[in-house]
Amino acid sequence: MKATKLILAIAFFAFSTMVFTQTARPDYNEPSPNLNVKISFRVAVENPRLVEAMHVQLDERFLLQAEQRIYTVLVTYRHVHYVIWGTRSEWKNFFSDPSGIDL
Repeated sequence: MKATKLILAIAFFAFSTMVFTQTARPDYNEPSPNLNVKISFRVAVENPRLVEAMHVQLDERFLLQAEQRIYTVLVTYRHVHYVIWGTRSEWKNFFSDPSGIDL
């Protein structure tokens, strides 16, 4: 009987420590939270990696929409959503210049 009580006490202790360690440990499979940042075209082209992401994710066809003064696009780079706004001429220069920096 004493052995059974000892085994049950050890099992209870082991189970309770497993539960507490699981709640304290973060879930690494969970995606990191995304941030939203609104920046201008001129600020965006100062970051070369962001320019690369813009070239990969954007298509020039968004300029074919209705004539607007300001065009806004969404680019995701390193778990951050960048809302980038710029004029039609800035975006045209961006797509015509391979480096994307024609200020």
